[in-house]
Amino acid sequence: MKNLVVFKVAALVLFAALPLSAAKTEETSNQSFDAAYQRIEVDNINGWIKTSVSESNEISVTFNKWAQHPSGKKVDLDEIEIKVEENASDRTLDITIKLPKEHRESICYGCDIEITMPKNLYADLNTVNGAISAKGHQAGLNLETLNGGIEIEETSGEVEFTTINGAVKITDHSGNIMGATTNGVITASLQTPEKAGVCKLETVNGMLRVSVPETVDAKLTVSTVHGAIILDGKKVKANVLGKHEVSETLGDGSGTIELSAVNGSITLDRL
Repeated sequence: MKNLVVFKVAALVLFAALPLSAAKTEETSNQSFDAAYQRIEVDNINGWIKTSVSESNEISVTFNKWAQHPSGKKVDLDEIEIKVEENASDRTLDITIKLPKEHRESICYGCDIEITMPKNLYADLNTVNGAISAKGHQAGLNLETLNGGIEIEETSGEVEFTTINGAVKITDHSGNIMGATTNGVITASLQTPEKAGVCKLETVNGMLRVSVPETVDAKLTVSTVHGAIILDGKKVKANVLGKHEVSETLGDGSGTIELSAVNGSITLDRL
């Protein structure tokens, strides 16, 4: 897992200095790799990452380099470096985007990445300014962004995610899941493992809405400071201190479900 904080200030300054009307210079390229790997790691700075799976034994990557000049004139994109390392010893494909260190004339550089891969690869995806979406993965995920939403769809395995400014949408995930956003809503439909499954979701400013199977086995802990708790359609009364919190045992209690918010309501439905 890479440290994203290093790039935060510089990346935000770039966006602040750029007029909304600035035209993009773009360049698209493709690379393919044999899927002789167990995991893929992507480190981006300015741009979104989108991944999906296929039945092919190949990893296909599309890079869309782009840059914006305040005056709209064309920009040389050769200064954006795409670095790909194939590590045979630990069977990892490592993709890193490097942007120019000096952003002359308030030019904003970035690169969007779209990847198709076999479903049995673990994916570690990181960006600073940009959304991340992942669909169909069956071997686990780690997703990190500072400014952007996260979408996870039709996945299984262990998933971890983090975003600071962005909503999170999780659809049809089966397996353990842990993650948080600071400013954003989390919605999730989950199928945790039958025994000893783990679901830990947290938001500071935003609502949290989760659905799990009616037969789920877990120790349930739900808490919010400013907001309501609704379990299976029923609103839970606040305690004597005005805080809303619930602790219950669902089924045999072998798993863990922890849901928390500071400013926002929490809804849990067992379907």
